[in-house]
Amino acid sequence: MLSLQRELYQELPPVFGSKDFTDLQALLERIDEIIVHGRLDSAFVMSFPAAARRTQKQRRRLVEAFRCTLLRMLFRLPYRVMSRELACNFLYQKFCGLWRLGGIKVPSAKTLERYEKMASSEVLRDLVARLNHTAATPADDSGEQPLQLAASVNLGVEYVDATAVKARVHHPVDWLLLRDAVRTLTLAIAQARKHGVYSRMPKAPGEYLSAMNKLCIEMTHARRTTDAVKKRKTILRRMKKQVRVVEKLARGHLAKLRQQGAIGALGVEEQLALEQKFAVILDQIDAVIHQAHERIIGGRRVSNADKILSLYEPDMHVIVRGKAGAEVEFGNTLFLAEQADGLIVDWHLYQEQAPADSRMIPEHLRRMDEEHDIALQAITGDRGFDSAHNNALLENAIENNLCPRNIALLEQRLQDTAFRRHQKRRAQTEARIAIVMHGFLGNPMYKWGYKNKERLCGWGILAHNLWVLARLPQQAVQRQAA
Repeated sequence: MLSLQRELYQELPPVFGSKDFTDLQALLERIDEIIVHGRLDSAFVMSFPAAARRTQKQRRRLVEAFRCTLLRMLFRLPYRVMSRELACNFLYQKFCGLWRLGGIKVPSAKTLERYEKMASSEVLRDLVARLNHTAATPADDSGEQPLQLAASVNLGVEYVDATAVKARVHHPVDWLLLRDAVRTLTLAIAQARKHGVYSRMPKAPGEYLSAMNKLCIEMTHARRTTDAVKKRKTILRRMKKQVRVVEKLARGHLAKLRQQGAIGALGVEEQLALEQKFAVILDQIDAVIHQAHERIIGGRRVSNADKILSLYEPDMHVIVRGKAGAEVEFGNTLFLAEQADGLIVDWHLYQEQAPADSRMIPEHLRRMDEEHDIALQAITGDRGFDSAHNNALLENAIENNLCPRNIALLEQRLQDTAFRRHQKRRAQTEARIAIVMHGFLGNPMYKWGYKNKERLCGWGILAHNLWVLARLPQQAVQRQAA
């Protein structure tokens, strides 16, 4: 077990008069106990190659990365705010093991971002499974539960639902995508010229962006005038010309950048990132122009499979759920399964267009068996998860409390006391989704790309489960006199 040398920590005077401080201190101390007793620190360190954890300094840094990221996810703090809080909050320093004799070295905002990216989503899934199984372990012969819970949790009875994770993008308007392309390319050109990469350019980069913004304003007001359709077509043709001009300038600067490299203080990684910034937009220019032409000038529909919703989020999709205030959403679908105490036992963020809710169940059952090693006893969900195929899968092995689509069958099932109890408990799953999304992950998530979002889901659910376990009743530990 890794030691944080708590005996060397400076004892501060007790604080009176602030219940919030007392609650925060108790919460962090309890989460620290769960991490230590569940050996999550050690499991996180052992997930790295031997070369990355060979020395005590390397292992201590991995533990610091683990705890700093968990703490940041608990309170959803931005990187810069988290770095500042670590510098001035003794409770945070103690939890993360930052206190040292002679001074405290606080990770910067960039370091905190690197800490988050250290672990893969697979490692975080294993840590969540380890934590859940430790919480489900019954007390031993001496009556002590591994996490000192008053009663071990039951992972076999679960409640499932799905939600939409919104993408951090504006509403996907076709001509606005042209504006996005011009904005990103002009910013990339300005950055390249700042570091000594020059190609022929009649005007400053900002002037091209300004001209595009004026066309966007004209397009916005054209819909409220007579002959709106004709005016919008005319403006779009001017926008297309402006995009092609900027595209040509961007390709010239990209060629120069690849040819001569950066003359200024631009490292190899920064140069590759700048090249990627050019390439991502230039590779989509033709498709974006074609899409806008088809919809505005041609008046033809574009299928969702071929539609570009964002230049920066290629994995986002149109999600139609018919919710009040959110008839159509743009993002990815997240499947969640919780047990009675609120622990998340399974989740999956869909990269492709998500299937119907009923088709999520077979894959969920496979994950529960192969990845989480949980023997399900009962499963409860809304009517969207009900299907003949799922009923056949659950017929003998697992108690089926999925809400039937058939009204007559639903009235029949409501006569069963256990079914009514589970369906009543299922209503809390909506609140659990809101807690996970708004309290830990953020909706929309402030991450770009599917891999980053998937990793964030792992960190957020691990922090959420620690928070849930910290608030469960504990065993009454009798201390023996020395």
